[in-house]
Amino acid sequence: VPLFWEIPQSGKGVIQHILGKCFGVIEASDVAAGHFESEIQVFEADDGTRYVNVDTTTYAGLERATNPKFNLAASGLSDLVIFTSLLHPASYIFSPQYTGKLFTLFRHPVERVVSRFHHEQQTDMTLQDWTITQYAQSGRVENNWVTRYLVNKPGGGLTQDDVYLAMDILRRKCVVGLVDHIEESMSKFESIFGWSSLVQNNPDVKDCRDRHLEQSRMHKNPSVEEGSEAWNIIMVHNQYDYQVYKYAQYLFWTRYY
Repeated sequence: VPLFWEIPQSGKGVIQHILGKCFGVIEASDVAAGHFESEIQVFEADDGTRYVNVDTTTYAGLERATNPKFNLAASGLSDLVIFTSLLHPASYIFSPQYTGKLFTLFRHPVERVVSRFHHEQQTDMTLQDWTITQYAQSGRVENNWVTRYLVNKPGGGLTQDDVYLAMDILRRKCVVGLVDHIEESMSKFESIFGWSSLVQNNPDVKDCRDRHLEQSRMHKNPSVEEGSEAWNIIMVHNQYDYQVYKYAQYLFWTRYY
């Protein structure tokens, strides 16, 4: 079962739209928020996408996914894709008999923080007049989110050994894509998970996928100059994530699975 690991501000939306709206997969994601049926069911959203009634983006939803009445991985839904940021709790969905395959998109940690800043500006009026430097200085910048979630250390200090462990997990368990190479990443995902034939055999599917890829390329936030005060502050908070990101780039260009 494919599991897309949702790294914040790293292309989850475009992957979800392509898989759901273009490829017609069944999603297990936050689309199911508010469902409390006693057994597993597949629903259709207003936009035509299909989803299963388990919200895999919350701890309660993941616990529900492992309930014998649901047993999501063993559900028999052949075109199921799970979306979550909760990497380690989600692993309990699977078993040696019903396995999962992890895939994700990586993005430079500074770009992720800048994207989050502009997103928060749209929802938090107190940030309307802030600059990215003020945001970086405010203490609201996340601290090595990717490394922490890979090694299951949400709090406390990190060491270089944690970085090496995170890299090893990526090497052994994850199909890596890159936001700034979204087309190549999508092609890799399609090949590995058996979606290539959908694109090759159906022009409408290909047009749908290409349209979403183009829209993702058009959405660009203002960049932060490398070496600027904001850049340096963000990098201090994400020095380990930067190492993991560079390793993800290496895996992307050298591994063919």
